[in-house]
Amino acid sequence: HNTLMVLTQLPAAAVVGGFRQWLDAGRCVRKGEHGAGIWVPTQRKVEAEKGEEATETGFTLGTVFDVTQTEPVAMEIAA
Repeated sequence: HNTLMVLTQLPAAAVVGGFRQWLDAGRCVRKGEHGAGIWVPTQRKVEAEKGEEATETGFTLGTVFDVTQTEPVAMEIAA
């Protein structure tokens, strides 16, 4: 489903990643770029019967950016 969501929003997308994923890869999302919305799975702890804990799975909307929307991060060299 996420693949189809990305392709409908960014038809020319080749490689997508989240904002922090691009930073970790040495790239930065250009200012003013709009990403594609995808569904990201989440889990949270809920209290079940008899004081036991259980996890509840759900989804939230996340944003991904194509590599064409990023540029290399300028590295500063300390002297």
